[in-house]
Amino acid sequence: MKLLLVLLLSTAPVWAQGQAASLPDLLVVPSPLVGVGVNHVRVWALHEGEWQTVPFQFDRHTPDGDWDFAIHASPEGAHRRLTDLDELAVAIADLGEEAPAGAVPPGAPNPRSVGIPGIGRVYVATHDAPPPLSPRRWVSYNYDRDEVAHPGYLLGFDAARPFVLDRLVWTADPAERDWIDTGKIRARGLLLGKLLFQRTQEDFTSRITGVIAGPVRVIVRTENRLRMVLGIQSPRSIIYRIHTPDTLVMEIVIQLPFNVGWLFHDLEVRSTLDLRPGESRTVTCPDHPPAQIDGRVAAGEETLRGCPMQGFTIAGRYGTMHGDLTLTPGLDLQQTLYYADDAAEADPPEGQPGHYGETGVTLTGWEKLGRGEYRMRLTLDFRPTDGGAPQASRPWLLQR
Repeated sequence: MKLLLVLLLSTAPVWAQGQAASLPDLLVVPSPLVGVGVNHVRVWALHEGEWQTVPFQFDRHTPDGDWDFAIHASPEGAHRRLTDLDELAVAIADLGEEAPAGAVPPGAPNPRSVGIPGIGRVYVATHDAPPPLSPRRWVSYNYDRDEVAHPGYLLGFDAARPFVLDRLVWTADPAERDWIDTGKIRARGLLLGKLLFQRTQEDFTSRITGVIAGPVRVIVRTENRLRMVLGIQSPRSIIYRIHTPDTLVMEIVIQLPFNVGWLFHDLEVRSTLDLRPGESRTVTCPDHPPAQIDGRVAAGEETLRGCPMQGFTIAGRYGTMHGDLTLTPGLDLQQTLYYADDAAEADPPEGQPGHYGETGVTLTGWEKLGRGEYRMRLTLDFRPTDGGAPQASRPWLLQR
């Protein structure tokens, strides 16, 4: 949804601001160990009185705060010594009990305890002869296909524009149906008050320039440019995809080198996901009853388009997706929900004709923005179900 904000803008890495994302399904803390070999570290949790190793990863930043993709891609990265530029990531679902006084993991006399009060703790330990790593994975990245497998679902991205989500398959669906036809991006407005300006995702060039793939978090960096007018391209932009067990977060920081109103008027930016025809699904927004997604316009659906954007939820038999957009203070834009469910109305480019529950956000008010830095975050939360019932446990965790 915020992805079109690279339009004519110069962007900086979100992590260069030194503020880590607050993710609901991960514990992320500065490395509690420094100077030790990462391959000698294990993370333990106490569950029902028994010590268990749990999946974890250490992700390193550069001194300026960006992700250090280079060291993660190098052979020595797996054997590096931890520094204060590393951070530990553990799934919240793996946090365990607080250990009784004197109780320590096997072969770890001096573990470091980290956790969340009232939720749980893990114990980070150095081993001379470390035990095997936990075989479980919360996420698994396919480099060739640019797909991320999560417990209960799989996400895939446009091969030409890897910041565009275009595949969602729920693991529990025996037919392995793809929910998403395509991600759509639309921008329109007036350039210099006269020339009509219209752009879609087809006007972007994009490539992956960095990947950090661990068992609890996958971070994909893309570099992007937009074809503007008269052969001119926008400055390079950086967009991050952050995959965690239950969530996809898209992060971007926007640096405006000029007042938008100097060049553009009536600028409207829209980003949506258009679904495929298939199983029965509903869309729900705050203060609105559920609407059936079936490609047929209904009276109750008309009220969805243009209402204030407060998130949306799309629910089907095998899973539920909740989307929300967060604008930081100072980014004074109007957010309205976009929704279309009309199989007879074409909106190319797309694989399936028409709209099937196309849902997203329209952003207006750009003309008021002056020169400066602005931030946005798109969050998509995914909750698999098992034939209609929410899954309470995770026995299907991916194995190494």
